[in-house]
Amino acid sequence: NPGTKVSVEYNQFAQVYADISSGRADFGFIACPYRRSAGISMFPVAKDEMVLIAGNSSPLAGRKSVSVRELDGMDFISFDRVFPSRRYIDAFMRRYNVKHSVKMELDNIETIKTAVASGAGVSLLPLSAVRDDENGISLHALRISDAKFQRPIYLLHSRARKLSAPGLKFMAMFDAGRKNTGEKVKI
Repeated sequence: NPGTKVSVEYNQFAQVYADISSGRADFGFIACPYRRSAGISMFPVAKDEMVLIAGNSSPLAGRKSVSVRELDGMDFISFDRVFPSRRYIDAFMRRYNVKHSVKMELDNIETIKTAVASGAGVSLLPLSAVRDDENGISLHALRISDAKFQRPIYLLHSRARKLSAPGLKFMAMFDAGRKNTGEKVKI
């Protein structure tokens, strides 16, 4: 679609909702939606595999995987409590009766990775957040060996806003994938 302008911004979840509601953005992506919002449609478009991140000084460094039970008793660097991803991770830990200690609460993935790399603790983060130049060097990503742990990624758009032709084509790419998998929206 020649002439189409695309601008990508990384914002916290509350700002994504606000940008869609105000018409500042046509679309937004969020992980682990925490609420429905009047006038906003959302549907799942992807899943992010969650992995345990450890620093070089961790006894886990160099391992490929960890079991859920091994998470018990570890010191964690987590998202702040208000973040939907934190709630999702906490629910996972409760489901498996994992007791852990939250040593730090931070507001973005990069600062969490920095704290983990410094040896302050471990964290559960999306595998997609760990760059190739970090994995095995300053950070070690360990898959969860005995549980499927993926956080959902949702596409948001305003129900009230009429989409342009490129916007409709963009939506159709995701909608076709959703129809092919038969996935339903559960929020």
